[in-house]
Amino acid sequence: MDDDERTAGPPRRWVRRRARVAAVGDAERVVVTDPARCDLHVLAGTAAVVWSELDEGTTVEDVATRVARWYPDVDPETVAGQVAAFLGELAAAGLVEVEPVPDTRTDRPGAVVETIRSDHGTRAGPWGWSVGTTTRSARRPWRSGRCP
Repeated sequence: MDDDERTAGPPRRWVRRRARVAAVGDAERVVVTDPARCDLHVLAGTAAVVWSELDEGTTVEDVATRVARWYPDVDPETVAGQVAAFLGELAAAGLVEVEPVPDTRTDRPGAVVETIRSDHGTRAGPWGWSVGTTTRSARRPWRSGRCP
């Protein structure tokens, strides 16, 4: 297998929590805040699982693989698509940074910061993930609000 075959497919993306973001919670619910913007975000259920998998220095693909282990009855490609979309929504909210994994080949420049944008808006994924809604519904694991 040559280098071109190994790099076929979508580029791998590096993801990490933004340094300025603070979070508190447990495996079922996490409250995330950006003190500079005074935004509050509540992640529950699978959204909290995704957040807990965001160790420093991981890839979107690795997060999806680890989250898929929580849902063995769901197709891993479906999980990967939903995780990528949700991370895109977290990036749009300014809570995580996503960038291409640096290419070690000498024929390409270094990584350029990329923000994943999702066209999912506030629609929920198969596990009820939703971003950008202020509804208090218990079915929505993501709520956003502003400090008074």
